[in-house]
Amino acid sequence: MPEIKTVRKKAFGEYSEKRSRFIAQICHVKTEEEALAIISAVKAKYHDAKHNVYAFSLSCGTVKYSDDGEPHGTAGKPVSDIISGAGLSDVVVTVTRYFGGVLLGTGGLMRAYQQAVKNALENADFVTLTLMTECSVCCDYAQANEIKKLVTENGAVLTNINYGEFVKIDFAVKTEAYKAFESSFNEKFYNKISVNAGKEKFFPL
Repeated sequence: MPEIKTVRKKAFGEYSEKRSRFIAQICHVKTEEEALAIISAVKAKYHDAKHNVYAFSLSCGTVKYSDDGEPHGTAGKPVSDIISGAGLSDVVVTVTRYFGGVLLGTGGLMRAYQQAVKNALENADFVTLTLMTECSVCCDYAQANEIKKLVTENGAVLTNINYGEFVKIDFAVKTEAYKAFESSFNEKFYNKISVNAGKEKFFPL
């Protein structure tokens, strides 16, 4: 997956139906542990609510959701479907319901949970992240400017430069273009300078 669409920061949305109040929250997460921590925090904050439904989707392929006591298939899955339909990944959505005393029925529940999430998405700030390979190069001072120029001309992102006995240049290259970049770099510097490839990570461009 070379690109993912996610949210920059936490966003909220609310919806009310027959005195039931639905409070939706969407957050960016990178791991299942982060998602579960946010879910736990929401349950603690809204401990007096009837239900705290959740769904999360990660770029690694993990998708999980819970009805949290609502009738099966009326809450968690509909929320997850909204995430999927919006093309989002690396997000966790929670929807807290304060029961208003009137039953909404299966269809009403599904629509209410989904509408709360849609309202949160209207307040969200979206960003597209690109999968890139973190790299570093060590060179002498005379080569530093030439390497920085080559890096930026190839669409890579400079992340850090450390000037010591040698110059250490950290940057990130689109993973799908890394092999071509490495080949071009080796040709340019006659294999006398090596590109050290590290982890893959999503970057905003």
